[in-house]
Amino acid sequence: MACKEHSQSPSSLTLVPNPNNGIFTVELSRSEKKNSQFKISVLNFLGTLVYSQTTNENTTLLDLSFLAKGIYFVQVKTEADLINQKIIIQ
Repeated sequence: MACKEHSQSPSSLTLVPNPNNGIFTVELSRSEKKNSQFKISVLNFLGTLVYSQTTNENTTLLDLSFLAKGIYFVQVKTEADLINQKIIIQ
């Protein structure tokens, strides 16, 4: 049986800088067309949603300096992927 090849590579997420003071950039490299929207969600360590934004920009600056210091999870949902990554606010 032959393996099925995917014509599109999955999206990838970069958060810089990490750790940070609550201000950081979300960089998304994605397989979908550039005009498609995606959702950025930030959850605290307990899994509670503390921030949400919908955008179609591949690079988005977030200012979450209003959040307490700690570990958070950035979740990006595109049409094809769901990506989770940890971020530390100091």
